[in-house]
Amino acid sequence: MEQNTILIAYSFNTDISEIDMDAMIQPKLWPTLEGDESFIAVEREIIEWLELNVPETYKIAVESSKRKSHDKILINAIKAKLLLEQSELTGLLPLQKSRFFSLFSPIFENVFKAVKRAQKTHDVRSELIKSTMSLKQNIDASVLYDSFGITEYPLKRVEELLKAQPESEYLNFCKSLILEAELLDDIRRSVELVERLPKDHSNYQTCSCCFRWIRLQPHDRTKIAYHGYKMDRHSNTEIIDQSCIGSKFMPFQISADGTMAAIQNQKNRINSGNTFLDSFKNKNLTRDMQRKISGVKSEIRSAEQYIQYALSKIEANHPSRLDEARNLK
Repeated sequence: MEQNTILIAYSFNTDISEIDMDAMIQPKLWPTLEGDESFIAVEREIIEWLELNVPETYKIAVESSKRKSHDKILINAIKAKLLLEQSELTGLLPLQKSRFFSLFSPIFENVFKAVKRAQKTHDVRSELIKSTMSLKQNIDASVLYDSFGITEYPLKRVEELLKAQPESEYLNFCKSLILEAELLDDIRRSVELVERLPKDHSNYQTCSCCFRWIRLQPHDRTKIAYHGYKMDRHSNTEIIDQSCIGSKFMPFQISADGTMAAIQNQKNRINSGNTFLDSFKNKNLTRDMQRKISGVKSEIRSAEQYIQYALSKIEANHPSRLDEARNLK
């Protein structure tokens, strides 16, 4: 979709919308949720999602768990994001958002530790390490994160080195973890902050593209308000990406036009991805290119999952347009 809020709900079949959000974001209250069948049932789906989208990170979470259950924390962090998307919550209150953010902290810390351990036996050729930087700063992705945060800089630095040494296991390991960290960071940052939960939901409708419960535009109540944009990680005031395209359309309760546009975008994304994949058939591929191909395949799967989810929404709410949606090319 041409939107920047990271949406994951369409990857899951289990409905957990009845779970209490306050309990979901507080580890000490998780035992109170274990009697809820959906709380347990969705875990297998989440593990599969983690293994597909952040495999190295999930592996580290499992290996570092022991008594601290870091894998469980990561699973429940994703579960909390899923709950927010499936419920009618418009966002999280300041304390709730802080607790949600903190669920991701242990896994980031363990990823950095894993990189530091791997760096001790790195295979980066010495001539690639610039004399203007210490070896540690130059090739240790976790130190780059300490200095620059989860930004494009660490990835650019690792990719720069990979151009000269594409076979480096250490650099490819770092690149995978950086990309996975960016995805998880985008997921935790895509939760909107609200100062208070509205008592009156009459000003809210469902976005026809991301299917979230969003406020109507104050000056045009036939359209959903702008949402889903991404703020600059440093300033937290500058918008660096466009909003969800759902703000251009009427709410889903009224029209499926936005859904049709979103499905078409996903179809275009799939077609573009398949064209990219076709261009590499019967060619010898470098490891870096294999990773790019794997990423494109993952994007195609994500697009296909969104389309199936959107079609199910249309079938339930706008059945007269189902055939039209299915026939989009």
